[in-house]
Amino acid sequence: MGMYAISVVPIIHKAASGPELVQAWYADDGTGVGKLVKLRSWWNIIEKEGPKYGYYANAKKTILVVKSEKEAKARELFDNTGIIIETEGTRHLGAALGKRSFLEQYVTQKVQKWEKEIETLSTFAVTEPQAAYAAFVFGIKGKWNFLQRTVPHIGHLFQPLENSLSNKFLVNLTGHQLSPLERDVMSLPSRNGGLGIHNPAITSENNFEDSKTITKHIADLILKQEWMCPDESKTKEAKAKVVNQKREREKDHLRHLKNQISEPEKKKKDKIKQTPGPKEPTLSKALELAHQKGASSWLTALPLADNNFVLNKEEFRDALALRYGWRPKHLPQKCAPTRLLIVWTASLEATQTCDTMRREMFLRPFYGKRAVTVWLSNKGSYLSKVNSTIIQGLRRVTTREWM
Repeated sequence: MGMYAISVVPIIHKAASGPELVQAWYADDGTGVGKLVKLRSWWNIIEKEGPKYGYYANAKKTILVVKSEKEAKARELFDNTGIIIETEGTRHLGAALGKRSFLEQYVTQKVQKWEKEIETLSTFAVTEPQAAYAAFVFGIKGKWNFLQRTVPHIGHLFQPLENSLSNKFLVNLTGHQLSPLERDVMSLPSRNGGLGIHNPAITSENNFEDSKTITKHIADLILKQEWMCPDESKTKEAKAKVVNQKREREKDHLRHLKNQISEPEKKKKDKIKQTPGPKEPTLSKALELAHQKGASSWLTALPLADNNFVLNKEEFRDALALRYGWRPKHLPQKCAPTRLLIVWTASLEATQTCDTMRREMFLRPFYGKRAVTVWLSNKGSYLSKVNSTIIQGLRRVTTREWM
């Protein structure tokens, strides 16, 4: 492809028509913008000079987009060329050009297609949540990033896709019905305590502006029709600027979420402060621990069986429950050997109050500094303290193992 692109450079030079016509090429795909007369001359040159260099323009795949009032003149000028003439718009290199109505129709069709893919992936997430998560993070979510970077003001068109992500994919993935606040937490990058499943209805505008910033230097050269290569230092500088802006947005989002979470939790904490027994885990504490360095390495690793990185559905969902302070599903109500009642809670510092009707047992899978406290209803003192690690395979510790 690179050598082919070099071979068409002489054609591009000969087809140049000064400032009245702007042309841009991506390998063998050429695009020209200008007045109709200039465009016809440009087409004639490409048809005449192209075969000398092995380039044969295909009129049946060539589309001329014009304003409605210019359609008659365009058909007159390009008569007998075989070029398709459109007044609404057309697809262009994975994006779209034309009227706003055409752009929205094009994006809507794309979103509907991706929505079906998410629904299909959601069915796999029921039995293989880790594989479904990897497929989304490392594959599917990149599909709409390009469209968001090239077409402006389309965030509202992605709301149906966000509905599928929130109401189907995330529910099947986590085995947990998410609140709107928890959905916002899931949109955080994994290094900040989230799952990296962004809300596409929100990210659209930022993606477009970031793309404009990075490509501004190249776009300016195209508009001026200059033949020099882009300055790599300027491109790297623009990329670094975008990365810094993105990190700042992530920090602001994280601060905003923490404020939203902490206010109701403070009120709740004041009510249950004097209540004895196990305390309910808080989302703010869970987010703080999931934000620690290395706490998300198991999420970002590919599920490779050769490296023993594959988790079954229970292991994956139990790990998420520990990560966000949710009660794991299918937790036994009683200890099998002793038939003691088990009440699960998670807290950073396990409560150590003990009376004649209750004894505690600490099970500490190290998840950052997180402790999982299991309360056993029976007379006596502490049974034992068992240390384990959740990072080594995230294997669930059963009641029989720690009794």
